[in-house]
Amino acid sequence: MILLFIKQIILNISFLFCKLRNRFYIFFNINRIIILTLHEIPNNNFQDLKNTLNHLKLKHGFISPTDLENFFLGKKMNFGIKYLLTFDDGLISNYLFAKNVLSELSISSIFFIPVKFIMLKSKNDQMDFILKNFCDGNQNSIYYNSIKKKHSMSWDNLAELINDGHTIGSHSFNHPNIKQIESEEKLKLEIVKSSDFLNDKLDVKINHFSFPTGTFKAINYKSYLMAQKHYSFIYSNIRGMNSINNKILWRDDIHAFDNSDYNLKVSLGSYHLFYFFKRLRMKLSLKLYV
Repeated sequence: MILLFIKQIILNISFLFCKLRNRFYIFFNINRIIILTLHEIPNNNFQDLKNTLNHLKLKHGFISPTDLENFFLGKKMNFGIKYLLTFDDGLISNYLFAKNVLSELSISSIFFIPVKFIMLKSKNDQMDFILKNFCDGNQNSIYYNSIKKKHSMSWDNLAELINDGHTIGSHSFNHPNIKQIESEEKLKLEIVKSSDFLNDKLDVKINHFSFPTGTFKAINYKSYLMAQKHYSFIYSNIRGMNSINNKILWRDDIHAFDNSDYNLKVSLGSYHLFYFFKRLRMKLSLKLYV
């Protein structure tokens, strides 16, 4: 109880710091992008999450994946702080949330797809994939218990999202810990061929890749170099703001089952200060010194 109380105090102090930082960026018209990541979204959390996203839209606004691409291509844009929304894992709830909520809010997002998961036809096979590849075989994990009876989007769902103005990215083929892969051929399957499958099936060029898990334990220099040669935009899951100088993009996880007040604090960057050394460690390991 005491530790929880101390953690809450530190989070509130960091939240105040981030509010001041954000006001500084806005006042001096310094462009920064906060990329949010969502996974499973239970139906009964749609409204709360909608309220959170609407609050963020009114406060800072969202950019589209095309805006992000133009920003990094060097096109002059003056927007201060904006959000970009992304989804990992290709779950059907992501599609339903896009159709029922994002369409109403006029928010375009990136959906990162683990290709093998979409290819599986049987729900039992998909449940096995969820347990083994998303949850490391841990049946007691919170994530597994929230999605164990769920299934993936279909290829038709993905095509419909594209028609609605969303973007599809690769989240590897099998959703493994890529850092642990030694075989060059297996690495190519996860990073390069995963986008080829998506391209062939959906007839779109895949420019975005997010590493499964996306932490320091899941990314190394070899895999980063391969991704860099094949994709224009590479995403981690380490918290932080993004500027035009980013070579790997930071993302902030938010969870549909967390309360709105907490998600708002996270979305405004309350944990960014705590992740400074994690970002530094990642940049050093990938030889990104700026």
